Amino acid sequence: MRNAQKRRIQEEQDDLSRRFSLPELISAKVLDPNVQSGRPAALTENEKDNLIAFVKRNFMTRRMKLVDIRQEAGLSHVCNGTVFNALVERGLGAYREEFKFILSPESKTQRLVCPQTN
Repeated sequence: MRNAQKRRIQEEQDDLSRRFSLPELISAKVLDPNVQSGRPAALTENEKDNLIAFVKRNFMTRRMKLVDIRQEAGLSHVCNGTVFNALVERGLGAYREEFKFILSPESKTQRLVCPQTN
């Protein structure tokens, strides 16, 4: 048992100390498949979880503007678009209030009369 462990450790050290050829370095077997190139994410998964928990806390937080959500959740280091994208990624869309026109008195009476004639 001890000889097997010593042999395995020796093999690992030999692998680390040997030089790789250029084709071996380029091959996919040597490279780490989880290497991420480019800019790191602005929000970590933990920050996204905290953001979702904050927004789902009550009805008023669901109706807040993105600027207010960002400040209240302690995410002032990211932009509103990042907060919006994090919400959409986790299945929460933006709250959109329904816009209603201000009706004149004539329009109000006309709207009341129209449904009764149909």
